[in-house]
Amino acid sequence: MKARLLLIAALFLAPLFAKSQDYFEGGLYVEHFQLGYRSQQQIGGQLHMGIGERFTLNWQAGLGVSNEGGFYGHAPAGFVGGMKLLRDRSVYTQGTMWNYLGTLLLVLPEGVGYYVTEGKMRMHVSVNPLGFDYWLRREPYFEHGRMSGSVVFRMRLMSNLKWPIFIAPQVAATMIYRLPEDGTLDRYGFRVGVTIGYSSEERD
Repeated sequence: MKARLLLIAALFLAPLFAKSQDYFEGGLYVEHFQLGYRSQQQIGGQLHMGIGERFTLNWQAGLGVSNEGGFYGHAPAGFVGGMKLLRDRSVYTQGTMWNYLGTLLLVLPEGVGYYVTEGKMRMHVSVNPLGFDYWLRREPYFEHGRMSGSVVFRMRLMSNLKWPIFIAPQVAATMIYRLPEDGTLDRYGFRVGVTIGYSSEERD
């Protein structure tokens, strides 16, 4: 019961935190992720919360498929770690401190970004060191999860519509965190995708 209440509290905390920032922008994205011979396609959500005129806190999570079969997913590592703490019943017997830590991890950003340019077309560069990538295939069985980091270059183009809708193509270089002797996954890959979303930032 405590876990459910803490999870609900975290879900309400995120939008309240967004309102306390200067602006936020979010939307749906589609992405291709190439990691060695593995290729993954996913669809998901992306959220940037502005701090000042140029800096942002970044979140991204999605689900998709792999060319090797099965499912592929990406989420902030903090969210994955927080869910594990809240789900592990044995942790609750050690006190509520771990519950609070799990709730805070749920909303931990994946990284930070910076708008290099201003205007209707803005270049956004992000360093996201706290990602998590997960693969699951049933036949033949394969399950693997690793933390990852990405450097993302994104171009946000605001539309001329009445509503502040934008389209943002992006490319990224990704590194999977693993030991050199662990050859299950390649260490380096790249991502190409596009986001369509809404921005609360005041337009010029």
